[in-house]
Amino acid sequence: MADLLAYQSAEHLLALREELQQRAAKGDADAANRLADIYDECAGVQWAEQEFARPSPMIAGVWPGSSADSRDPRRLAELAIGQQRCRGIIPAGDPKAARSELLRALMTQQALARELGYPGILPTEMSAWQKPEGPDEWARGAALALLADGTPEALLSLSDSIAGNATHYSGEAWFLAACGLGYPCNMPVAYTRVWCIQYGTGCDTSGRLEFTRQQSTPRQWRLAQAQRDEILAHLRNGRIDALMRPAEGDPGGGG
Repeated sequence: MADLLAYQSAEHLLALREELQQRAAKGDADAANRLADIYDECAGVQWAEQEFARPSPMIAGVWPGSSADSRDPRRLAELAIGQQRCRGIIPAGDPKAARSELLRALMTQQALARELGYPGILPTEMSAWQKPEGPDEWARGAALALLADGTPEALLSLSDSIAGNATHYSGEAWFLAACGLGYPCNMPVAYTRVWCIQYGTGCDTSGRLEFTRQQSTPRQWRLAQAQRDEILAHLRNGRIDALMRPAEGDPGGGG
């Protein structure tokens, strides 16, 4: 949690990156995973810089309440925050080469975090999804690893990626469960910044909790809240099987 708060609140990410690189080199899976977050964010900022520099940016709002105006001051302000955070991390020079370098660094840190035992990181190669057991079986194993980890961020990782492949509950419900376990859901984060910059969506939200509520219908939000309560009750009572979709061919499981 200390790493998460340091990452989310940093005005400049360069010093944090150097600290995390030292820890990752010593085998710290959490540090490698956080480095991946930094490269992911900065790759998005670098892409947005290039798009906004175009005479006619190919960026338009398509969600309810979004802004299609690429010169919207809110979008430019969020881009400026991202540029400040990523100064010194985005390579200078040719934009295509810079983006390729950032994406290589992202995949390298994801692979290192997975190798060091960080749970639930999605495969970066399609071949990992094409094994005989298929993506759902991989997702089930990854979800069980995240649930064994048990931290709020593990639940958030489940929400963002494999909830629909492995569990009975929606991604929004798992996100709310992570909030219920102490994830700082009201902080401004790169996740909502990206949506504002690239799509003009959620620019007026204070954090991911408000952003998620804004993007949900009233019915979806009530359902997510009810599912959150079920998830937390099952976790408190150790009923992991009740959270999971049954494995193919398994007559039991679920709940």
